[in-house]
Parts: sequence; C-alpha cells; structure tokens
Amino acid sequence: MKRFLATAATAVLLIGGAAWGQQTTLYDDRPKITVNGEAVVNVKPDKIVINFGIETWDTDIIVAKQKNNEILKKAKAAIKESGVPEREVQTDYLSIEPRWKSEYRRVQEIP
Repeated sequence: MKRFLATAATAVLLIGGAAWGQQTTLYDDRPKITVNGEAVVNVKPDKIVINFGIETWDTDIIVAKQKNNEILKKAKAAIKESGVPEREVQTDYLSIEPRWKSEYRRVQEIP
C-alpha cells in the first residue's frame, strides 16, 4: 500500500509539475503598428587603405637596410604616379631583428 501511495504521489507531482511549468500565451488585442525597413546607400568611396610590407635578408644589416630603402623608394614612386598625394602616404613601423639558426625560413623567390 505504501508503495502504491508513493507511486501515485510521484505521478501526481510529475503531471502537476508539467502543468505548472507550462505558461499560457496571452493574446495582445491592443491595436499596433509594425514597421520593418531596409536601406542601401551607394556612394563613391573617398578613402582607401593599403598595407604592405617589405622584407629583406642579408648577413650585413647595412646592406639589408639599403635594399629595403630601394624597394620603398620604388613603391613610393609608383604610389605617387597613381595620383596619391605624398601627404597621404606614411610608414607605420620599421622592425630590424637578427636571425640566429632559426627555423624561420625565407620563402623562395620566383624569378
């Protein structure tokens, strides 16, 4: 009898708990206005940002820096020829670091 009462009480709790857990959805009968929208604006861009890097390798740091400067001068000349004012061109940073038997390998250059 105790077992039957325990089983019945458990069944009532499970069924009753499920009923309590469900909430009824209320219908909102107030008048309302719903608005959705999307816009696309096409304009001529007035700015472009181009980032590029120069990497030179040499056992002599002075030679590597000179090679780097030559490449930079050619790049600046090409940018100037394309119509970009010199005041709009800037160098972000310069990094020089030695490599001592590192696994960092130079990519093979394409002739």
